Parts: sequence; structure tokens; C-alpha cells
Amino acid sequence: MADERSPHPAEERLASYFDKSAEIVRGYAGRFEDSYEHVKPAMDVWNESYRKYPVITLFVTLFGSLSLLPVLSFLGITVFTIATLAFVAVCSVGAASIASVFLFAFVLLSLLSGLFLFSILATIFGVVGYLTFRLATLIRADGRAGVLEWAEETKGHIARGRQLRAREASPAKDQNQAEDSEGSEMSHVVVKHDPDADEKRID
Repeated sequence: MADERSPHPAEERLASYFDKSAEIVRGYAGRFEDSYEHVKPAMDVWNESYRKYPVITLFVTLFGSLSLLPVLSFLGITVFTIATLAFVAVCSVGAASIASVFLFAFVLLSLLSGLFLFSILATIFGVVGYLTFRLATLIRADGRAGVLEWAEETKGHIARGRQLRAREASPAKDQNQAEDSEGSEMSHVVVKHDPDADEKRID
């Protein structure tokens, strides 16, 4: 009877590692073969060119390989710069537009405030100037009596304004009073009793 020994655990681990490594190598080899199938036409062209023009082909290959990184860097930096400048330009235009709107709004409000104050002062000076002119005119014409006449005239202007405002408000007040009077008349109507009508109903 042959003496059978079970494999050592370390040997089993080594065998599994070897199998995994072999699978990985086979996978990379398959990928390389696939890539080589795609690159093979270009390699054939390069070999043919190298056989015909070895110096020029070598120069072009070296120059292209060495220039690849600078060209890609240039393209990346250019795209990044253009995108950054475009973003900054858009943000700057937006900020400038908002600032311009606020500036113009501030100027407009300042102008309107100045015009409001100027209108108040102009109105006051106009009224005072007119009253002063009328006072001087009446005093020159009537002497001291012109002061009383000026006072009466000023009161008349004020009273005329009040009368006009009261006249504008009076139609609504008269209408309300008419409605109230009609309601009161309807409430005070007396129903008279007609005895003849009662006799007719009995007959």
C-alpha cells in the first residue's frame, strides 16, 4: 500500500498564487495581442518607411514622441485659459451690470429727492413772494388800510379753497342724507284701516 501524503498548506498557497499569476499574464498577453492587431498596420507602415528613409523616419519618430507632451500641455493650458477668461468675463459683465443698475438707481433717487426739496422750496418762496408783492401793492395803493385788505384777501384765498373742497365732498353727503330721509319716511308710513272694506268682506 502506497504512502499517500496530503499536500502542505504552503504548497497549496503557492500553487494558487501561481495559477492567479498565470491567468493575469495570459490576460495581459491577450490584451497586448489585441492592441498589436490594431497597431500592426501602423507598425508595418513605420517599418516600410524606416527601410526606405531610415534617418528621416527616426528623426520624425523622435521629434513626434518628444513633442507630444508639450503639444498636449499647450492644448490643455489654452483650453483652461480660454474657459477661465470666459468665466471671468461673464462674471465681470454681470457684476458691472448690477453695479451700473445700482449706480443709476442711486443717481435717480438723489435727483428725485433734490427735485422734491426744490419743489417744496420753490412753492414756499412763490407763495411768500406773491403775498409780499400783494402786500406791497396794497400798502402803496391804500396805505395802512392795505394791510387789513391784504389780510382779508389772504383769508379769502384760504376760505375759497376750503369751500371748493367742501363743495366736492357735499354731493356724497347729500346723497347719503337723501337715502336716510327716504328710509325714515318709509318707516313712518301709517296703514289706514278701511271699515267699508271689512263690511264688503263680511257680505
